[in-house]
Amino acid sequence: MKPAILSDSIEGESRDVALVHAGIARQCAMRGQPEKPPCVLISGGETTITLLANNDPWTFFKAIGDLLMTGPTLTNVNDFRAVLIEKT
Repeated sequence: MKPAILSDSIEGESRDVALVHAGIARQCAMRGQPEKPPCVLISGGETTITLLANNDPWTFFKAIGDLLMTGPTLTNVNDFRAVLIEKT
């Protein structure tokens, strides 16, 4: 599976970043750009979730059962996104 590394320093409102990622994923699925499926879009950077009280996504995702705990990374906090586009 070929990765498409978009950036390691994406910033902004999370919902806006998600819309851009969804658009790129559709472009991959429909037109094979920037990669043909199967592929994975990879990006990092610190996005902001202003919808959540106190900017606390940990409590939100734990409450709905979707919290992913990676354990200690020994690095600074950085959001990581991986969007899998499968062959249709």
